[in-house]
Amino acid sequence: MSAGEKPPLRRALGLMSGTSMDGIDAAILSTDGEAIAEFGATLFRPYSADERTLLTAALDAAPELADRTARPPALKAAEAAVEAAHIAAVSELLAQAGLAAEDLDVIGFHGHTVLHDPARRLTVQIGDGGRIAQATGIDTVWDMRAADMEAGGEGAPLAPAFHRALAEASRIERPAVIVNIGGVANVTWLGEGGAMLAFDCGPGNGLIDDLVQTRTGRAMDEGGALASRGQADERALATLLAHPFFETVPPKSLDRRYFSIRPVAGLSLEDAAATLTGLTAAAIIEAARYTPQPPRIWVLSGGGARNPALIAAIRARTDAPVTTASDLGWSEEFIEAQAFAFLAVRSLRDLPLTFPGTTGVPEPLTGGRLAHAHRPRAVGAAVSGAAKQVSPSAERNLAPIIDVLGPHLPEAGLVLEIASGTGQHAAAFGRRFPQLTFQPSDPNPSARASIEAWRAEAGAKNLRKPLDLNVTAPDWWTLLDTPVAALIAINLIHISPWAATEGLFAGAGRLIAEGGLAYLYGPYKRDGAQTAASNAAFDASLRRTDPAWGLRDIADVADVAARNGLHLKEVAAMPANNFSLLFRKLAR
Repeated sequence: MSAGEKPPLRRALGLMSGTSMDGIDAAILSTDGEAIAEFGATLFRPYSADERTLLTAALDAAPELADRTARPPALKAAEAAVEAAHIAAVSELLAQAGLAAEDLDVIGFHGHTVLHDPARRLTVQIGDGGRIAQATGIDTVWDMRAADMEAGGEGAPLAPAFHRALAEASRIERPAVIVNIGGVANVTWLGEGGAMLAFDCGPGNGLIDDLVQTRTGRAMDEGGALASRGQADERALATLLAHPFFETVPPKSLDRRYFSIRPVAGLSLEDAAATLTGLTAAAIIEAARYTPQPPRIWVLSGGGARNPALIAAIRARTDAPVTTASDLGWSEEFIEAQAFAFLAVRSLRDLPLTFPGTTGVPEPLTGGRLAHAHRPRAVGAAVSGAAKQVSPSAERNLAPIIDVLGPHLPEAGLVLEIASGTGQHAAAFGRRFPQLTFQPSDPNPSARASIEAWRAEAGAKNLRKPLDLNVTAPDWWTLLDTPVAALIAINLIHISPWAATEGLFAGAGRLIAEGGLAYLYGPYKRDGAQTAASNAAFDASLRRTDPAWGLRDIADVADVAARNGLHLKEVAAMPANNFSLLFRKLAR
């Protein structure tokens, strides 16, 4: 895009399955990722009782997770149901709007959060964007929280950039606070000049829904009817408000089950509902303790904005005007779905999704993974397998890697890539170096499916089908029946235990022919020190995610390599504080 040229408008479809577990909100939005051009059709697809049961079982099982990609039986069943329901919602909305898949540029798919634990740098959303893209025929941006948490942020909230765009379009008075009341409540404070502060402030509808579901089997306190007939119990409310979360300074975020309904167990249904409604109202208004300036207006959105009892409780706690999104011409019900449509377009443009003032991430950060829709090939035969996935970082580092790696590759032979990920590098290598045969690999089935999609699209005869290789497995190298001329591992050893580095070089020493090349790329420490402040922050976030992960020292990596007959010949500085390490196999 040339200087002064306006970015193109894109028509996006946002999908949100909130922690209230009532169903899926779907909304179409036209935007360039900065301003809102047009609001499109919307649809609510409720979850059935069976689907809610599956989601509840997944929530019960999720606290035991240590790996965000793990899918024990309860999560696997819920994930299949979530994906099927979202695919149905897309189909229904397109039919309602009179649109075809080709009329949309992208889907923004949030998935359904079953665990959000910032203390462990762990967030789990079930639902695979690749399968959504494959089934709908629409490119899909998904997994939008992970990059923020990997960089040290809270991973939530994600909607503030959209809230700011709404406020600018409506020219509302500043400072203002936009409140989203879903299962969890969060606030976005907007000041002059684009200033933002956002955080989860406490329970939203979640506890009230849990109460009503437990005692009556119904999904919610419809219209706040129960709370309106009850009286808040001040002792129980004080107990709930004594939770240490309320004294935690932002940035902060909440899991759906961080609070419990136990303090209202001895109350009547009506009084319990009134007490929990008072808790949500107090949590929202007390959030102003942490804003740079008191808000001149509160704008309520989400399901809670349709609860008259909750609105009354909020108004009773502040002298500032309290209005609803619908009063401003916004959608109370579909604002989060619209936000994920907006964020998907921002992700496509590599614009920030999160900011220091919204999640605590060190610097504004983009995010999301892009899964390309599966398209028929020119001959008319569709490529088999899951939808192709795209990593923005792989797109950015590909050219610098080829510049450094290319002159060192042999003139012929087999090149093995370990942990090929999406397959973007493998496909590019196959096209760029036709004299070589490339063997991609990855232990993750969805990654291998993506690699296969890239391989089929590239049509490179020198690119083999991906292998299931895990370098921490004993004797993994025996799965290959021929020596290799070179081995490549990109962004592997810092997001795996040290055993992966040891296993990688144990196999490399056995597989690589004399004089052959081993090439590693990624961030490293040098002489025991981090090479940049951003690397130090990244290292800390990795170790919070898994204590066995982290940036390795180049000297330690070289020592392991030497024990396996590989000598470090060159260290090349790369963009974004990364390094290329080039090793040669020594003669025995």
